Amino acid sequence: MARAGDQNSIQSSKRTTLVSTNDLYVYILIALGIYGVWALSETGDFSPSTDRGYWIGVIGAAMMGFLFLYPMRKHFKFARNWGKLKGWFIFHMLLGVGGPLLILLHSNFRIGSLNAGVALYSMLVVMLSGVIGRFLFVRVNLGLAAQSHALERLGSMVGISQMETYQHLESFPQVIELLDEFEKHSLVPQDNRLVTHIYRLISLPKMRSQILAKSKTILSQELECRARDYAWTLRETKRLQNKATSRVDAHLSVIMKVGFLLTYRRLLSTWHVAHIPFVYLLILSAVVHIVAVHAY
Repeated sequence: MARAGDQNSIQSSKRTTLVSTNDLYVYILIALGIYGVWALSETGDFSPSTDRGYWIGVIGAAMMGFLFLYPMRKHFKFARNWGKLKGWFIFHMLLGVGGPLLILLHSNFRIGSLNAGVALYSMLVVMLSGVIGRFLFVRVNLGLAAQSHALERLGSMVGISQMETYQHLESFPQVIELLDEFEKHSLVPQDNRLVTHIYRLISLPKMRSQILAKSKTILSQELECRARDYAWTLRETKRLQNKATSRVDAHLSVIMKVGFLLTYRRLLSTWHVAHIPFVYLLILSAVVHIVAVHAY
């Protein structure tokens, strides 16, 4: 059972590392895209008053419009057979980055009127909100995938790790008390307020480091005392210290991952509520801008 738990922990760690790496690539590509669009805008060839700049804006607006195909595919029955949802999600993200970049190029990073400014800033807020939403969505789905897509097994995940850890550390009650304290703090939030969950993203890693350091000190002191009593060699003592510390570290990681998943789920539910008003504001301001441009 311990070996299976270790293998699951290794696989979960690899998935987490892959997601973090992909996030870094996404942020780098967005930054490069913004820089590239800014460099093009400085040439003056894509001014809104030129045909080229006008059609760049039209294409960008069309891409922003096509963004709504993803929620249609996701929520409407008649669109359930429009291909795999994952492919639509990727298409949605590409449009959500490409469209705003073209609009930025169209605007030359300048605000020409009030309605244009509202439309531009609404679009940037929606784009930033989309990046945040992707961050949360991927992590929530990563955690669910690691648990066979079943939230009810989260408790089992911690329970198995706890059983394996406590078997190794049953003679170290002080360490077990520290682990219980961290588990209670991580998995039972004081309240469900948004600010509490945001604070947990900062406090959990810090608390985890502190408890790991305290546990390491306790284990080192206890095992050194036993080494003198049982005449262990220095090599054997170090091996036991490293093994016990690694077990504590692994269990703390499991607890923190589950705690983060619960927090990400709360933040994602809040994001869904907050994202919609900005989308409506973007639609309204974009329509006003388009009408104003063609009317005057």
